[in-house]
Parts: sequence; structure tokens; C-alpha cells
Amino acid sequence: MFISKPKLILSLACLFCSQLSVAEEWHMQVGGGVLNATRPYTQMDDITSFVPYFSAQYGNWNFGAGNGVVSYNFNQMPFDLSVGIGYRDETYDSDEIYQTDLSDAAVFTGYEDGEGDVVANITLGWNHFSFTAEQDISDHSGGLTLDASYMPVLYRGDKGAQFAIGAGIKWQNSNYTDYLYGIHGDNIAAQYGRNEYSAGSATNPYLAARFIYPVSKQLNLIAMAKLESLDDSIENSPLVDDNKSRSVALLLSYNWF
Repeated sequence: MFISKPKLILSLACLFCSQLSVAEEWHMQVGGGVLNATRPYTQMDDITSFVPYFSAQYGNWNFGAGNGVVSYNFNQMPFDLSVGIGYRDETYDSDEIYQTDLSDAAVFTGYEDGEGDVVANITLGWNHFSFTAEQDISDHSGGLTLDASYMPVLYRGDKGAQFAIGAGIKWQNSNYTDYLYGIHGDNIAAQYGRNEYSAGSATNPYLAARFIYPVSKQLNLIAMAKLESLDDSIENSPLVDDNKSRSVALLLSYNWF
């Protein structure tokens, strides 16, 4: 296992914030947990890894998990509107998978994938509805993604426990899909099954669930799960052998005010 860019960023952020004299304006959560996930790339093993968790709020400014790298919340009632800068990496050799073990499939022999994107994002929330748009600003993929979801809270316990389940749709333009799953130029290698392939835009529906249980006033147990069905434009790529992806995470977070 290696220290990936997102892990390093989160670790440095935690170290930096631990040196602050925490005033009333600062609200922080630190912690970590276990992630298990699958990716659609051919013969890619399941990922099981420790993941750090860090989130901080100072006034309308948000930093860390769930907020990209940094975002500003306008809190325009009855809507929540935020804009920010984030990082995403869904490439084959992703910085976000927290491991070095990749596929042994012949199709990846000599394959060179892309880099992660720095993205500008905007999120609009209303009741249990959420809409997020992310656009690459690093001149890597040129990709735009749109994500709309509905996650109602079905259960609220007396001690603050809550369970939410819902569904959503993620759309990504052809630039982004082709960047991840297309085959062009020097990556074409028919002897390994990598024939030229251009991927179009993709629409991926998904189901998601979230459970939060307050262990104490400051310690929360968080469980999350997601199952995503992949568009034919992704499934038909020579790099892919699955039509879905899933992820399950179990985290402990400590509220540090």
C-alpha cells in the first residue's frame, strides 16, 4: 500500500488543523474507516483499504470530505447552494484506490492511463434532493459530470441515529467517458485485445444508503453503501468486464469543536 495524493492531502490537513487554536467558528470532524469497493476494469480485484476522514467548517467555508477540497456555502433558504474546487480520479491506476495491485489481464499490458482531474463544482440541495455538477479545470479529461439524487431519511432515532436510502443518476459527457474507457493512439494494441474504441456519454443510475449512529456526543459511526449500474458506453469498452460497480464504507468520526 502507498500513500496516495488524497491521503497525503487529508493527513496534512489534519496535522495543520491540529495546530490551530480552535475558536467557536471552527467545526471539525476527523476519523477514518474501511472501504470495500469494486471497479469495472477487467479482472480488477475488489479494493479493501483504510481511508482517512476529515471535514472542517469555518463560517460558510467547508474543507475536506464531502466538500471536495474547499467549498463555499451560500445557505440560500430554502435552497443550499455551494461552489468549490475538488479532485476526482476514476482512472485505471487511480490515486484514490489506495493500493498498488492492479489487474493482471493481458488487455492492460503496456497500457498508459490518464491523470486525475482538478474540478470546479457546484451543488444545489433542497430537502432530500441534491444536484451536483463537476467540470475539469486541469485540462486533463475535459470532462463534465452531473449527479442528481433523492435520499430521504426513513428513520430517526431518539439519540440522533438516522437511516437514509435513495436513488440517483450520474451523467458524464463523452470527453470524460472516453478519457476513462476509450482506446486511442499509442494505447491501441490489437495483440492484447486493445482495439481502438471511442466511448460516448454515459448515464449511470444508482442506489445508495447511509446510516449514522451517535456512539457518544462527539463520536459517530457512519456506514455508507452504493450500487451503480453502468451505461453500455462503458460496458462495451475492451478495458471493462462488468456492468456495475459498488462500494461499502464503515467510518468512525470524532466531532472536534
